[in-house]
Amino acid sequence: MNRLFKLVVYIIVLTIVAIQFAETLSLFTGLITVSAGTVIGFASMNTLGNLIAGIIIIASKPFKVGDRIYFLNRIADVIDIKLIYTLLEDIDGVRISIPNQKLIKEEIQNFGSHKILRREIFITPGFDVDPRLVEKALIEAAEKFDNILQYPQPRVDVYEFLDNAVKYRLIVFINNSKIIPRFDYQLKKAVYYTCEDYKIDIRTPELIEMNEARFDQEPFNPRKSE
Repeated sequence: MNRLFKLVVYIIVLTIVAIQFAETLSLFTGLITVSAGTVIGFASMNTLGNLIAGIIIIASKPFKVGDRIYFLNRIADVIDIKLIYTLLEDIDGVRISIPNQKLIKEEIQNFGSHKILRREIFITPGFDVDPRLVEKALIEAAEKFDNILQYPQPRVDVYEFLDNAVKYRLIVFINNSKIIPRFDYQLKKAVYYTCEDYKIDIRTPELIEMNEARFDQEPFNPRKSE
């Protein structure tokens, strides 16, 4: 608000000066007024846009201080919400100032203040694989981790029926965002090895058939085509 007030004062002062010297230095004053007005106009437009966005955020409360959000592929905690910008701190401890206009334009996932984070893994075995076996293997993979929460407990969903496969989703919950990159890697590896132990082929059958068909084709011979 102080910046906005100073900006208005500057515009008024420049206008008064331009009027006072308009008769003697009309051309020079006109050029200065137009140039200054253009620069100030662009600057004030951006400032006013962020100001209005800040008011919208404060009024609608899509998130509040202390919430953990997912924004532009980054997980961060909301440290402070100002009228012009919002201060975030990511999982590496880096503080980021985001203009409020940018915040209201992008999609934001709000995990709230409870800090519980959901992680997902998808696999696509064929229809010939027993769903109960898939569920058993995925839950067993999740049970190998001490940092997975017991409540909400891990679960397996039949996510989608594809043409030649069933898409399953393993959902687990953790409460420490700083371990996410390493955790995701370890969980995927555990799922892979557990499915190997249970002889579950997690390759998509449709893609396997396409690759086999491609390799079974006779190699192209330019001389033969002639």
